[in-house]
Amino acid sequence: MKHLSLRLFGAPQVEYDGRPIATRFQKELALLIYLAVTHRPHTRLALAAVFWPEHDEQSALAALRRALYQLKRDVGDGVLEVTRQMVGLSTAVDLEIDTVIFREAAQGCQGHLHPPLAPFAACAASMEAAVRCYTDDFLAGFSLPDSPMFDEWQFFEREGLRAECLRILALLTSYYEQEHAYDHAIEMARHWLRREPYHEPAHRALIRLYTRLGQHAEATRQYDFCKRLLAEHLGVQLHPETEHLYQASKTRAEHLTTRPTTHYVQNGTTYLAYQTVGTGEVDLLIVMGFMSHLEQLWEDPDFADFVQQLSTLARVIIYDKRGVGLSDRTGIAPSTEDHIADALAILDAVRSPRAIVLGISDGAATGIQLAVQHPEHIAGLVLYGGQAKGVQSADYPWGLTPTQYQRWMERLVKGWGGPINLEYFTPSRAHDPRLRQWWAQTQRLASSPGAVQTILEEIRDRDVRLLLPQICVPTLILHRLGDRCVPVESGRYLATHIPQARYAELAGDDHWGWMGDTQILLAQIAHFIATQRAGLKQTASS
Repeated sequence: MKHLSLRLFGAPQVEYDGRPIATRFQKELALLIYLAVTHRPHTRLALAAVFWPEHDEQSALAALRRALYQLKRDVGDGVLEVTRQMVGLSTAVDLEIDTVIFREAAQGCQGHLHPPLAPFAACAASMEAAVRCYTDDFLAGFSLPDSPMFDEWQFFEREGLRAECLRILALLTSYYEQEHAYDHAIEMARHWLRREPYHEPAHRALIRLYTRLGQHAEATRQYDFCKRLLAEHLGVQLHPETEHLYQASKTRAEHLTTRPTTHYVQNGTTYLAYQTVGTGEVDLLIVMGFMSHLEQLWEDPDFADFVQQLSTLARVIIYDKRGVGLSDRTGIAPSTEDHIADALAILDAVRSPRAIVLGISDGAATGIQLAVQHPEHIAGLVLYGGQAKGVQSADYPWGLTPTQYQRWMERLVKGWGGPINLEYFTPSRAHDPRLRQWWAQTQRLASSPGAVQTILEEIRDRDVRLLLPQICVPTLILHRLGDRCVPVESGRYLATHIPQARYAELAGDDHWGWMGDTQILLAQIAHFIATQRAGLKQTASS
């Protein structure tokens, strides 16, 4: 079977059985394209009217006969099927057209059971293949000025294909943004703008993406470029949504570039590093998980944004536990008493008589111990992604078995200093190159392999189950349903054993609270803080 290939994105190119075809006349090429793209036979009279409208009927038919003769000579026998009445491409020819390939790839996920703005990964790959096909507009630079019906047909074909390409680029930009693949989303948004430079939503997408990556200078440049472009070429002002987005970007930039100062307080012979963020009527002491480095944490825009949003609710107090980050490296695993005394020393240093404690991951155990042993200093307790016991046992069948924990710890220690275990801590971002680089550097700055092993062994042996019924401060327990580090059953256990605790189960797989859908998490914390703030005011007035 003969193979006919047409490349119609950009200047048209024709190959027949692997041989490039150069037609003598432009109208002859237009006729071949029209027959191929419409993919059906046409009457001679209809073709004559499309391509030779200035001729009378007999002259137009004669011109069509000459064009068909020349087309057969230039391309080869067997391409056309011509009868006295009809003209079409031969069904014996294997036809390949890049516009058809584009449409098939673009529509490859139609009928799939997913929301329109949340395609499967395979659908995204298919749509990217479609975008790669679209190298330029349909028949760019090609026209038949003396054939207005052909030019009109070409115009509608071009606009239909172009609209489909722009729809795909907008969808891919949104999809990769939702997947936190920001670099890929920026690539799609730039491609979108190359196709439609005056489209303000595409400019907004780039401003938003640059802001998410902390590239605020780029966000500002994009805003300025969009504003100037629309004013000079279209004589219009920016949409209020664009102005609002840019102002939010500026505010976030100011927050992220104004890093809190690191201070130190001495507890016994150990110096502890801490920071405060914001000024609020309520203090929120964050007890982090097993690993942190106060100044490196701020290099992650998502963490910085999360803490800044918390700082609008309360004065946030964060610190590096002894043995990690900027606090003293003691060389031995801290005891329960050490953790409690360190937290109290931090509160005393910032002159906080009472604080709400946000215990994250294994920091939840320290929060529980503080609430039981020093309720006079704890106004409320928020436990996120926490557990009462380090490993499984006969009476606690959740989490890793001791053997599984040992294997996990050995793997973590062996890979320390690389982006190890991101698929557990934040699966939604596990393949983000920027985050992988940040996490690898955080590990190297925060601890050494030997030191982290000592810390993990202490976490393994923790068991605060007996303390749970003794908690008498207001408590909120938050846990993500698909948490891969600490199973959701651990959160449910805390909720059923802490008196009058409120429990909220959140959608998502990320263990790190500042990743994934943070707004639902922040809303829960905001409501809890507001409730406790009212209680603290009432206590103070009495």
